[in-house]
Amino acid sequence: MSFISRVCYVIGSLLLLNAGYASYTFNQVAKRVLDHNLELPLDIKIEALVACVIVALGAILSIEASDQVDIYSGALVKPRDQSGLKNIFMGEATGEHEIIGTTPFDHIESNVEFINIIKRREEFAKWEQSIHS
Repeated sequence: MSFISRVCYVIGSLLLLNAGYASYTFNQVAKRVLDHNLELPLDIKIEALVACVIVALGAILSIEASDQVDIYSGALVKPRDQSGLKNIFMGEATGEHEIIGTTPFDHIESNVEFINIIKRREEFAKWEQSIHS
């Protein structure tokens, strides 16, 4: 955690404590006054809001990049070399879909809205005639 984030935490916490104490004392005074419709003063509201913003800023500034941990072994993983991409060999890049003659988008293309029903019926009729003849 950086020094600036710690300072934000401390200042924000102190402001929030001060706003809480001020609202408590205002509440004690308001109990003794006959007018029960007193509203919390604007400066206390603003102080509490500013304190929350400063604490949130400290939380954001305290975020640091963590080490990568392997899910299964729990060991630290060395960062990869970011020098560039490796070459792709097309013989190794052939996917299972290309080998069996389908596409990864078959679930979309075979959607009922995309099927030409008339064409499918004609194909089925031709197939049925070829079987019966």
